[in-house]
Amino acid sequence: MGQAPKGDTVSSNKENGIEFHQGKTFFGPKVIQRSDKYTSQDNKIIDAGTIVMAVRAPVGNVNLCDRKIYIGRGLAGIKPLKSGVNLLYLYNYLLTRKTHFESQATGSTFKAINGKIIENEVVPLPPLA
Repeated sequence: MGQAPKGDTVSSNKENGIEFHQGKTFFGPKVIQRSDKYTSQDNKIIDAGTIVMAVRAPVGNVNLCDRKIYIGRGLAGIKPLKSGVNLLYLYNYLLTRKTHFESQATGSTFKAINGKIIENEVVPLPPLA
C-alpha cells in the first residue's frame, strides 16, 4: 500500500528523486504514464513488473508499471506471491474484479479499500500445461 511522502519532498524537478504517483491520474490504457511529480523519499517504491491498483475513489482500476515509481496513499503495488505466475494473466484477472473491489470499499467522504482486501483475494490459476 502506498503512503503520502512529506510535502517538502515532492516537486516537479526530475532531479528531486523518484517519479511519484498519488492516484490514477496518470493511468494509461494498460501501462501507467509518466507523472510530473517527483519525491526524494524512498519508502513506498514499486519496481517494474508490478501491477498498480487504485485503492481509493475510484477503486479497482489497474495498470502495469514498467519502471520504478513511488506510490502514494491512493495506490497499491501488486506482484504474484508465487514465481511463474504470468503478470499479464494477473493483470487481466484483476481487470475483471473491479466491481468486486468497488463493492468492498468503505468510507463516507470517498470510498477506499485496505490492503487486507487485496491480500485476501484468491486468484484462480489455470494448469501450467
